[in-house]
Amino acid sequence: MGYNIKCFSSTLTNCKATCARTAGCKMAEYAAGSKTCCTSKYDSKKNCPGSFTASASWKGYFVCHGVPPRTTPRRTRPHRTTHKATGCNAESSSVCMGYNIKCFKTSLANCKATCKKTNGCKMAEYAKGSKTCCTSKYSSKRDCPGSFRKDPAWKGYYICHDKSPINYKSAYQAFAAVDKDHSGSISYGGAYQALSHLFPHADEKQLDKLTKNGDIAHYDNHAHKYVFRDGKIDRQEFITIYLNELKNQAMSHAHCGHHHSCELCLAKSQSKTFGQLCAWSSSGSGRCKSNVPSASFTFGPPLVTQAAQCHSDVVHVHG
Repeated sequence: MGYNIKCFSSTLTNCKATCARTAGCKMAEYAAGSKTCCTSKYDSKKNCPGSFTASASWKGYFVCHGVPPRTTPRRTRPHRTTHKATGCNAESSSVCMGYNIKCFKTSLANCKATCKKTNGCKMAEYAKGSKTCCTSKYSSKRDCPGSFRKDPAWKGYYICHDKSPINYKSAYQAFAAVDKDHSGSISYGGAYQALSHLFPHADEKQLDKLTKNGDIAHYDNHAHKYVFRDGKIDRQEFITIYLNELKNQAMSHAHCGHHHSCELCLAKSQSKTFGQLCAWSSSGSGRCKSNVPSASFTFGPPLVTQAAQCHSDVVHVHG
């Protein structure tokens, strides 16, 4: 017990396969209740440096290393277009005619931004003369179900979507590395250690605050029971802390204070993963700030998080 190569959440089949691929791994240890896998280079009482004992929640599987099956790399082909190679924001003189997600009047910048926020959108098609935008999930002659051709009034712009910053695998591995006894919960110090590994450049005070505030009463989906504050951080609480720190970093990178109007504050800080990162406070002359909910006892107008609310507090006087 406690001497592993690595631990992570997985299926039993993948657990055995991972051990088979790992040099020196002799046993795949698996806890069916929590779906946790630990690979080990010790498979007997004779070579185990610790305690080789029976466990109600864990089972070991002896793994024999064989010759891995030969796999042929999958050939990938770039988009075929009638104009130059594609790249993020690159122009295309050809567009997929008549097959769009939606069309509307807007600026070119907002057309691109809308496509970037839309699931499946690969190309922002724009007619400068009429200021019409059409978003499309087709970006090449190869995937267009209709006619992919040039049109003097239209230009296409290839849109690249940002990958999600969330890496659950790394988070579970960081937790498992500290959870030496496989109990499913770790100390505050252990949680801080795991978070420091995931966020090596994060503010120490912020991580400490997140860790201590992470111990809350909640329903544990792994243990299938309601858990009160117990002075420890379980796996579910740790993942919540991990996501909160990712959002904090995203809000920091959004540079909310640089935007001096309600519209820009909201438009420039939308995240596909975390939603609205900045919010507009109409207090005083107004300012853009991180979208952190205020305490219930805080006085003042609520934060604006929707563009339609930007001028809801303006009173128009006629006469």
